[in-house]
Amino acid sequence: MTDDLAMWLDQQLENQRLKGETLKTMAYALPGEAARFLTQTGDFLIGDVYAKRRVLDDAAEYVRNGAEAATDGMAVRVREHLALAYAEQDGYREEWRPT
Repeated sequence: MTDDLAMWLDQQLENQRLKGETLKTMAYALPGEAARFLTQTGDFLIGDVYAKRRVLDDAAEYVRNGAEAATDGMAVRVREHLALAYAEQDGYREEWRPT
């Protein structure tokens, strides 16, 4: 389950990053405030992805170092909670919903 969740979540993050890049590209075709809004929104989406990937990398490090047992499954719960933001997207499984 966790491998499927990790792969699915990575794809959702990549989709979000691409949406951010698309908004920034679209901004070039618009004037003033609209361009600024799209650029800021795109930057936010890209920054959000970067931050979530850092959290996931840190959680994976705990697993690799054998500390996951000491944290009582925290890395899996972190993935589940981050994935919840994308629960309306295709492929989300109810079994991933945090309890």
